[in-house]
Amino acid sequence: MRLTIQIDDVTSQIDSTDPETLGRWMVEIFGRVRNPTTATFYRIQAYPSFVPKDNGEYQPDWIADTRYMEVGKAHNPRELLQLLNAWLSNYESRGNDRIPGS
Repeated sequence: MRLTIQIDDVTSQIDSTDPETLGRWMVEIFGRVRNPTTATFYRIQAYPSFVPKDNGEYQPDWIADTRYMEVGKAHNPRELLQLLNAWLSNYESRGNDRIPGS
């Protein structure tokens, strides 16, 4: 997954298929925020990484259909996970029965 977190004027991005790496990175990025206020700007976007399959083809590990790529807001890692879960639920509720990468 390619994950972008923008907090005020600082944008950070990671591309990893390892959930532990993604989790540690999220905690680190949100931990950098000092004295957040109600005016602190948060913007989250998730994109697929394209990872090789055994047959040499590539498959997305996240939602690759641009109709379902959304932008959201989260103030901490827990809210970010809830946001990602909501995006997957929305994707599945629209008749997409296969979660990318599974």
